[in-house]
Amino acid sequence: MVWDKELARELYGLTGNIWSKYLDIDERGRLIVKLKGYKIDLAKLLSEKKLPGAHIRILPIIRYMMDKVYEAFMEAFRKFGYEGEFKPVYPLKSNSTTIVVDTIWQYGVKYNWGFNAGTYPEIKLLSKYTNKKPRLLVVDGIKDNKILDLLVKMNDNWEIIVDIESMRDADLLSKYRDLNIGLRIKVVSKSSGLWSHSSGLDSKFGLLINTLDEIIKEHPWIPGRTVLLHVHAGSQITDKNKLENIIRETITLYNSLVNTGFKNIRYIDFGGGLAYPYVEASDHMFSSNYSLNEYAEILVKEVVESAENIPGIVFEGGRYIVAPHRITVTKIIDTRPYSTPEDDETSYPIVEEIKNAENIKELVYVSRRAREIITRLMIKSPINIETRRMLEKLLGSITKAITCKAYEIISKDKDNALKELTRTPNFVFEELVKPSHRFFASFSLFSHLPDTIVADQYFKVTPLQRLNEKPEVLGVISDLTCDSMGEYSAFATSLPSNIETGTEDLFTSLDHKLMFIPGKTLRLKGIPLHIPRKNENYYIAFLDTGAYQDMLSMNHNLLDGYPEIIIDIVNDDLKIQYKNLETTENYPF
Repeated sequence: MVWDKELARELYGLTGNIWSKYLDIDERGRLIVKLKGYKIDLAKLLSEKKLPGAHIRILPIIRYMMDKVYEAFMEAFRKFGYEGEFKPVYPLKSNSTTIVVDTIWQYGVKYNWGFNAGTYPEIKLLSKYTNKKPRLLVVDGIKDNKILDLLVKMNDNWEIIVDIESMRDADLLSKYRDLNIGLRIKVVSKSSGLWSHSSGLDSKFGLLINTLDEIIKEHPWIPGRTVLLHVHAGSQITDKNKLENIIRETITLYNSLVNTGFKNIRYIDFGGGLAYPYVEASDHMFSSNYSLNEYAEILVKEVVESAENIPGIVFEGGRYIVAPHRITVTKIIDTRPYSTPEDDETSYPIVEEIKNAENIKELVYVSRRAREIITRLMIKSPINIETRRMLEKLLGSITKAITCKAYEIISKDKDNALKELTRTPNFVFEELVKPSHRFFASFSLFSHLPDTIVADQYFKVTPLQRLNEKPEVLGVISDLTCDSMGEYSAFATSLPSNIETGTEDLFTSLDHKLMFIPGKTLRLKGIPLHIPRKNENYYIAFLDTGAYQDMLSMNHNLLDGYPEIIIDIVNDDLKIQYKNLETTENYPF
């Protein structure tokens, strides 16, 4: 089939439940936001103001995610006959930007959505809000008298629960008898995913049972004041079985506490853990093998079937609520190829062998020999300028020959060739998913997407324009910093096997790099992009950057800040605001 918008949606991950609702591609190949009948051209928002980039906040997405969570739990409650309380809380650590917190606060009226805080500045931020109907505020982390004094002043407007996680906490809270307490206790079960190290008995958070025993000896009032059992499950739990184990262990722990004198516990806070689908493919490390509805059902079913006295459920899901609301857009300001153009008059024996390969198996063998030749030449010293010139030409010729020959072989026998290509690790496959160009973008990963540096976090990337054109090359995105870590190259594709494709649809048009394998999740080492035309404002967008990135932003090379574009619907009318436009002077346009 000829390249079209449907293949672009598949390639750039715009077919999932969230982004298919809010993003689309118009007839010109532009990425647009869909809101209440409005269609907003994102590239136009930036180019009209001559912006090198921006954080685009789509506030209705936060409200939509809150709705989704609430509806999922209500459906699970009906299915399993749960009649307890539902207490959703938003952890401020996920994103405490004023406009985000205000949005959650205002929309949360309908659900009595509460908050979770762990530091004095976070609690102080919440102290400005007053409630007609008190909302739950769960406070964990390290406490001091300043925090507890402030909480006492807020006690009339909030249903405050302060966690005990150490003897020090118990000593402090013994003097604040008006504050209800929770017990934050470690679980033995380990979670899965990128943050699995934060769970288990060696977790940073919570009490050991033996420590709790010692605390109760010193403070026998604790069982009578405890109203919450709080555990730390771990962020982004990807495996359904691990999640079930943690939930079951938590309920067993709750039952044990109730039966040993903690008669006033009325809530269980299962902590974070619900995985946000950065990639909607169950075989990728940044996705999960369960859905939001399955998460709610697993949790509610276990509570109904196993818990005594049916406790209220406290839901923490900060990442899930705010991750999709922010899109980070940046302009490409330069492109550089990895190798020099091939000289048609130059011929090398190994390149001719590559060109004469008859199938993938033979191509893999010859490519291995080519790699060995290049390796020997590179370690041979000294490398003078003539040797260097020859090496560059040879490397470029080999790379092009491998990709072109693989494309030719796959064109003749697509299914069998692709099966052979992916059967075992090999140099041909490595070459087909390796980038050929470097794209320099007008931003800083350290400032705008710090989790790519801190945690190797994956974010979807998509161009804002030319989506009706097949991508031309695979490219690494480099930022403006002087740091070699300021690069982003991860890209996952997942093409359903029932979509009709020709060989040409699987490859980029200029460098013949592989973009898809039908029925498989493919992990590329570069991002499918177009070479910007002369004087073209070519923008790319990183999706799902609304959780943690604002809070972790760094100042490497003094590159901080970015203009903000805030999109909202107010009384059915579209409202677009620009903020922090002065920060554009930090970045080339």
